[in-house]
Amino acid sequence: MSLNATQLSQQQPLTYVEWVHQNGGQHTLAMWLIMGAKCALSSVGILFNAILVAATVKSKKLRSMCNLLIALDLAFLALHQLNALITLLLPIVGTNLVPICLCFYLQLLPYFGVLMSTCLVFQIGLERLSNVIFPIWSKNGNSKRFHAILLLLSAISNCYIMWLQYEMVDGNNS
Repeated sequence: MSLNATQLSQQQPLTYVEWVHQNGGQHTLAMWLIMGAKCALSSVGILFNAILVAATVKSKKLRSMCNLLIALDLAFLALHQLNALITLLLPIVGTNLVPICLCFYLQLLPYFGVLMSTCLVFQIGLERLSNVIFPIWSKNGNSKRFHAILLLLSAISNCYIMWLQYEMVDGNNS
């Protein structure tokens, strides 16, 4: 029986999980190379981010509000880059599919890191804009209190988002 064009267009492409199951559950060499390269690049990124955070903490010349926000952003990005290590470790231990509850706990720190990094990028832009528009306000030290409060609100809202996701995951397991 031959397939015509309409039948071919109606077939859905395989997802990666379906493709792995078709091949007997074995991952390919290309997958290992891609995940290994991703893990190596993320490890380099974590190292360089840690070096920049340490340089900002040690140097007295890098204590401006913008530099502190950038260092904090780099620290949270390093947390986010732990994701690559997790995705490499799961196939190494032989786990193809992870229960959603375990996945939630494994991705908790990387997810919090990317949420906080997004908020910090906004804060860095806001800090730069406030220095241009309101230079006297920024020089008086008001900027530090404002950004500390904004950072606290960001952390609280991100924790709330993660709690909502926990409730969703917990609801799926019961």
